[in-house]
Amino acid sequence: MTVNDFRLIRMLKMCLYCISRHFVDIEYRIYNRFVKKDFVTRLFITSGNISLINILVIINKIGNFDKYNDILVIDSGKGRQDFDDIQMKIAKLHKFKKVIVTHKVNPGVELIFNQPYKVDELYMINHKVHFKKVLPLFKNIPIPITLIDEGPGSLINYSSDKIANLKCFKTHTYLGKIDFLDFGNSERIKFEKVDLNEFKKIASGLSKKYPIETNNAMTDKPILYCGNYWEVSGLDKETFTKEQNKLLNDLLDAGYKIMYKPHPRDTEFYGLENNPNVEFVTSKLPIELYNLDVLAVVSMSSTCVLSIPHYWEMPCFSDIIKQAVDYNPKDVMKINLIRYIVSQYSPNYKMLLDLDVKNTSREELKIQIKNIYDIFMKDKPMLSKNENVKVYVRGMNEF
Repeated sequence: MTVNDFRLIRMLKMCLYCISRHFVDIEYRIYNRFVKKDFVTRLFITSGNISLINILVIINKIGNFDKYNDILVIDSGKGRQDFDDIQMKIAKLHKFKKVIVTHKVNPGVELIFNQPYKVDELYMINHKVHFKKVLPLFKNIPIPITLIDEGPGSLINYSSDKIANLKCFKTHTYLGKIDFLDFGNSERIKFEKVDLNEFKKIASGLSKKYPIETNNAMTDKPILYCGNYWEVSGLDKETFTKEQNKLLNDLLDAGYKIMYKPHPRDTEFYGLENNPNVEFVTSKLPIELYNLDVLAVVSMSSTCVLSIPHYWEMPCFSDIIKQAVDYNPKDVMKINLIRYIVSQYSPNYKMLLDLDVKNTSREELKIQIKNIYDIFMKDKPMLSKNENVKVYVRGMNEF
């Protein structure tokens, strides 16, 4: 338990933030005028996992490590302590001057207590919630701001084009098809690619250091199932649990073996911990870092089914039910839209049930599954040109 677990502490920090944020630019001007700087100080704000790896990629590609003092802020949200622990292990791949882990508090609020004016460059994820509290601190501070993606779901314009001093947006083009989905004027955003080879180099190093041990026999036909965080699944808990159990039982009945990787931030396993037919994957690292020997990856609606095939060419499948993409006027993060995008760029898991799993060899199944996936993806348009997505967005805006 941390101090931020207490509601009174969170409220007090928010009050101090509201008071102090108005003085940050004054403090910056005083500091910048009278303090001699021997290094460029960079502030990196991440939600951990993929965005943290992307930050490390960017740092490595820029190089000149002796020129910089780097500060890292990790927004762990409601994650468990083991989530924070693994983020700290990833962060040790670079010599950060300071690492700040925020729990249940917006990183902008936490920054007030860590002198945000003492920075020369800001790198942050393209996240509307972070924009709300972080950007006001730098409203009148003329430092370059670089956006970083935290996976395919962050390639949406949350008024990103309106950020003052925006230098560029460093991102992957997932699957060669998931580009930036615009709601504003993205022409003023300069996009730069995150180096995929450097990402895979870091991922491979971490996966070797923290390997996943499995009990798969040569005759097993393993499917890696990536759990969703039910609170952002678009479903009530009862429906989520029912749909997840149905999906897994369908795959088990067909003859597949299930390897279950819980969502890194989730604290529940919805009864699966008592299912003898489900093997838990114990690594707390992002599953996207592993190039596992499985037939396919399945999830209900996680964007990992878009990123894993981008990194490792692994076929991935989803199960997006209608309720999870219904228009929701309270959905400020456009998570329902993200789930709809997942449905557009990943085949439904039921296609795996049409195969003769029990009477087909593992290697032949791997070929058949990859073929199903490749045919599904072959003629998919770029996200920014996808007419189905455009129709969905229009309906979402009219709702």
